[in-house]
Amino acid sequence: TTTGVGTFGPDFRMNTNGPTTEWIIFNDDAGNDPQIGFITDATSTPTRFTMGVDDSDGLFKMSNSATLETSTVLVLDNSGHWDFQAGNLTTTGDLEADDATFTGTLIVPTIIADTTTLVVNAPSYENKVGIGTATPLKQFHISNASGEAGMMFSRKDTSVDDGNNIGIIRFSGAEDETENDVGVLILEADGDWDASNSPTRFVFQTTTSGKTSDVKMVLDKDGNVGIGTTDPQVELDLVGDLTATGTATVGGLTTRTAME
Repeated sequence: TTTGVGTFGPDFRMNTNGPTTEWIIFNDDAGNDPQIGFITDATSTPTRFTMGVDDSDGLFKMSNSATLETSTVLVLDNSGHWDFQAGNLTTTGDLEADDATFTGTLIVPTIIADTTTLVVNAPSYENKVGIGTATPLKQFHISNASGEAGMMFSRKDTSVDDGNNIGIIRFSGAEDETENDVGVLILEADGDWDASNSPTRFVFQTTTSGKTSDVKMVLDKDGNVGIGTTDPQVELDLVGDLTATGTATVGGLTTRTAME
């Protein structure tokens, strides 16, 4: 059975034809939801999909149930924003979006933003991330064609006190066990900060034995280097032994070779 509107020879179940743009309008003035439902069969548990406008909030919705309010999977608001409420979004082609909200899972095999701005898992460069390059050589590769390549660690806090960490680079590893920090480079506050002063020091940690790294060297705000001490008082403050196989010149006055 076929039904034709504006045509005497409908080719489909519902066929509309006219001299201008054709419309099918669902208008419900009774406080219900104007909607279209899709059902696979008439069994007791049919597969259903519904799409239409939710009268309670005026949003266009799609659901995998008989009503828009139940099992909603996709919402479109009046600003053109899509809200994926559940499930996964899978695409084998390109995905372009200025604004999208997902409460489910977004799986994209490859991400390329503006050709080289950000490249993730590109073909022939799997498991690599490139910033400023489309051909990352390592797991994380930063490149800049017009100047130095940089990476920034920033802390902007209402209060930064002596000893607070500003930025940390951690090196961790394990042999078939839970990973632990085996080396750490820390930039921390070398005194309390205020509006005009932000003193810092570098702290270097390595692991001698066991699984816990500890401080081996400090470079403080005054340029003093401490080895074996975390509070160097002079340019080189060494606590421990010193062996020199080359030439040592002290104040231009004393020169010795192979001293210990």
